Amino acid sequence: MAKSELDDMSEELEAFVDEHGMYAVLQTLSDICHGKADHLRSNWQDEDGAKVWDKDATTIARASLNLDAAY
Repeated sequence: MAKSELDDMSEELEAFVDEHGMYAVLQTLSDICHGKADHLRSNWQDEDGAKVWDKDATTIARASLNLDAAY
């Protein structure tokens, strides 16, 4: 990915966090990861790939809970 694309993405993410808050953004990312895991399981019978997405979802969810507790 080109630097300009990363810069654009960074600006968009910052605006999203500003509008919705970090907790909501992290919870949404966790939900997306779980959805990707379910898709791999259901459509591709890819349990190994699904486990990677589930692990990412859990990590992100924990980060959001830690963030929520800090406030």
